[in-house]
Amino acid sequence: VGSPGGAPGQLNKPAHLSLIDGKLYVADMGNRRIQVFDPANLAAAPQVVPVPFGHAPCSVTRDAAGNFFVPTWAGLQKFDASWKHLQTFFHDASGELWTWQVAFDKDGNILAADDWHHRIVVLAPSLVAVAPTVGNITTTGAEVTWQTDLPTPTRLRLLALCALREWSVT
Repeated sequence: VGSPGGAPGQLNKPAHLSLIDGKLYVADMGNRRIQVFDPANLAAAPQVVPVPFGHAPCSVTRDAAGNFFVPTWAGLQKFDASWKHLQTFFHDASGELWTWQVAFDKDGNILAADDWHHRIVVLAPSLVAVAPTVGNITTTGAEVTWQTDLPTPTRLRLLALCALREWSVT
């Protein structure tokens, strides 16, 4: 799929692939856009979604409500199901958010790996930062819990096993 360049269907530094509902989503970092391909018809021109403010997309993922989330070099971009830009989360009290990818917990909270600040940022679905509490600290890990406007608290158990770090959301 694709060839080098900037025209629809061409790629410049593809950074991330996602298969969502049978479509292939490509974070086309060098062209500062998302391209959506139909794997059943690769000869067809892809849908091209420009990223706001000209920032390079690092990945693309979708939550259970159908919203798309695109981490960029300047914050986390939120789009609706038709790719209308809804919101940008640039930073919290600790500083700017530098993330390449996000995940979602069972309650819809957004977990963003902030590699620049060496932390996991927890955001409510409305992109409001959530203050976590850290507890149960042992020599093998810690448990981080946060409460949002959702009915149940969410826990992230951080386990350090020798040199391997394993992350699980419960």
